[in-house]
Parts: sequence; C-alpha cells; structure tokens
Amino acid sequence: VADHLYRRGGLMPSIYLHSTGRLRCYAQRGLWQVLDGMVPSAGITGRTFRTGVEHHVEDVRQADDYLEAIPGVVAELCVPIVADGVVVGALNVESLVPLSDDVQEEVRLCTRRLGDRLVDLQPEPSRGPLRRLAETAASLAAVEDADRTIEAVLQAATDLSGMDSALLVLHDAERPRTATGPLAAALEAITPAEIDHLRAVLGPLTSCYSAGEATGRTVTASQTLRDAGARSLVALPITARGRRIGLLVVTHRDPFPLGPEQVEPLELLAVLAGSCLETAATVEELRRRARRDPLTGLGNHSSFHERLHRAGERGPATVLVLDIDDFKLVNDTGGHLLGDEVLRTVGADLLAALAADDDAAFRIGGDEFAVVLEGEDAAAPDVVAATLQDAVGRALRARGAGLSIGAARRRGTEPLIETLQRADTRLYRSKADKAARAVTA
Repeated sequence: VADHLYRRGGLMPSIYLHSTGRLRCYAQRGLWQVLDGMVPSAGITGRTFRTGVEHHVEDVRQADDYLEAIPGVVAELCVPIVADGVVVGALNVESLVPLSDDVQEEVRLCTRRLGDRLVDLQPEPSRGPLRRLAETAASLAAVEDADRTIEAVLQAATDLSGMDSALLVLHDAERPRTATGPLAAALEAITPAEIDHLRAVLGPLTSCYSAGEATGRTVTASQTLRDAGARSLVALPITARGRRIGLLVVTHRDPFPLGPEQVEPLELLAVLAGSCLETAATVEELRRRARRDPLTGLGNHSSFHERLHRAGERGPATVLVLDIDDFKLVNDTGGHLLGDEVLRTVGADLLAALAADDDAAFRIGGDEFAVVLEGEDAAAPDVVAATLQDAVGRALRARGAGLSIGAARRRGTEPLIETLQRADTRLYRSKADKAARAVTA
C-alpha cells in the first residue's frame, strides 16, 4: 500500500498499527524521518486513531498537533484503518502540494482494502516472545508500587515462557518471597537451603533451565518441586545496578523443550525486573518520607488529614489532640537541642503506647501531636487520654513541661473532621484551665 501511494507521485505515506499501547509505523515511503511508537494522544495520526474519524489538514501550519517529519509539507490526510469493525491503526499521507479530491479518494480506497486484508491475515508472527517482552516493558515501566511490580513480573514470566507457575525471591525485602500459579504452594515451600543452592548455581550464569527431560531430574536444586510434579524449570538471577537482589523461578508440570529462543526473553525480563523493582522501592521510600515528620518519625500534618479522610464512616473512632505545656520554657532554658530531644521522646512514647497501630500517631505542628484510633482500638476517650498522659506526661514532667490532651469520640457517622474540632475545643479548654490554676497559685 505504501509503495502504491508513493508511486502515485508527491505523496509520502506511512501506515501505523496500534501495539504495546502505541502507534507503531509498519510501512513508510518518502519520509526521511519516521515518527514511531507514538502514544494515541500525539499528532494528527493519534487523533485519527483515537477518534476513529478521518482528518484532512489542508494547511499543516494551522494544526496545533501536527508533528513535522519532513520540512515543506503542505497538506496531510489521515484515515483510520478499520479491521472487522475495530479501528486498529491509521494510514497517514503527507504531501508537498495540496491533495486533490481524486488523491483523497484513492487514499480512502487503499485504507479500506488494507483493513479488509488485515482481517484475512493470520496473527502477526511478531506476536512472539520479544513482542510480548516489549509489551511487558511498557507495562512494568508504568508501575511504581513494589507489590504491583512483583505481581507484574510474575505475570510477565508466565506469559513469556508459556509456563503456568512462577516464584520471585528478593534477598533483602519486606516481602521476600511471592509465588503464583498451580505450583505456587510448592514454590513457597522451597527450603532456604534449596534457594541458597540455586543462588550458588546461578553465580556465574544468566540462567539455568531444564531441557525437556520428562522425569524431573533436570529440575535444578529442588526436591520439593520435583515431588510436586514440576518437570520444567527456568531459574534466573534478578540484578539491579550490577548487584544480584533476588532470583526468578518459572516452572510447569509438562516437560517444555526449552532453548535460547525461549529463555533469552526471560533473561531480558530479569534485568528489567531488577531495575523496576529497585525504582519502585525507591519511589515508595520517597513517598514514605514525604508523609513522615523527619524529627520524630511520626506521620506529618498531611498524612494526619489523609488518615481522617480514609477513616470515612467506618464505625467507631477516637481522635486525640496533644499539646506540650511550657515547651517554650524547655527551649529557652535547655536550648533547641533539648527541645528536639523532648519532641523525639514524645514521639517514641506515643508509638510505644500505641503498639497496636504504628500509623495512628502524628506530629501536626511544632509541639502539637494527634492520635486517630479506629475500631476496637477506639476505646472511651477519657481512658485513652489517661493512658497517653501516663505514657508521655512522665518524661515531660521530668523536663519541667507537661501535656494537655483533648479527646473526642465519633458521634454516629459524623465526619472525623467534626470529631477533631470537638477534640480541639477540649484541648484548649484544658490548657485554659491549667493557665487559670497557675495564675491563682
């Protein structure tokens, strides 16, 4: 089709089909530069694919989304390619001269015939391991959550290999082992000694795999897997920045005839997985730090309000607001280093008193703290306040300071922001009473 239109004279055609979330250029003529791998939101081609509507631009200078592939183009015609009623791509023609009605009709005819031909063709042979790996790379790069990245890697491993079960082992992680598929239980049961042996086997290698032998003796390292019926296995190291951070095991009950064509895409996946897992862990750590007070390690003002919002109307809840009395005196007499130590002590004592929920305590201001308790932890406000006064107030009194607390329990299904307002009112009433007593004394 591209050759035919190019020979028509003055036309520079390019044919795009949608794959891996992007518009790939599968044929082009006359263009010095091919704009390949466009997202569907880019350019006139993307607009045509996205809307399924033909676009004829008589003067490309008037089109804000025109993407220049060659200088001097005057007009552009882009027609959606429809195969079996589905828009699968776009045929784009650029021209150094205005497009006549006859030329436009010929482009439309070619597009219709191309769509009809695509329906008749068998699925693309490029729909093989490397094509699927490209799709996997695009999906993995979009994930920033470590757990979702692990799940995406396991899914990609089974898709690329044709096997049905996979295990990801991370050497230093909160979630060290994750398995999926019919053999997940056996993969989870692999002993630490078997994992260590597999790591040692993979020491100088990029992969280790069985070769289609049906007895299971070539299922490297794991009697546990052989006993569960595994007859095929690929094991690969997971590497990030030159450091091996884990291993990937893919297995199946049938004896697969494995070779480089099947295993090399998995090796590339293992390299990609290491980079993506490290990136996801870094992003999660940055997010965690952004939600934490750096001095005390408690949640900050922003995460406090997120907690109030998340609690929604999920039942019983208690909100407490705590304020250090005479904290300025601590700073004035002992210096700001002592003040920081006092704040860290308050944070540690709060965490110790709330061992059931490490995410319940927050530092919301200079010397102000807050606690949100839900469900069974949301005891009577006075009881919780007394517990915290005993746990936190003792250390403050030793520094010449004190602690005021305002506590309130949710009424029915009221928004927790209203519960917070009542707790605030009680806090300031408590501080005012203490001030009045001090003046009287």
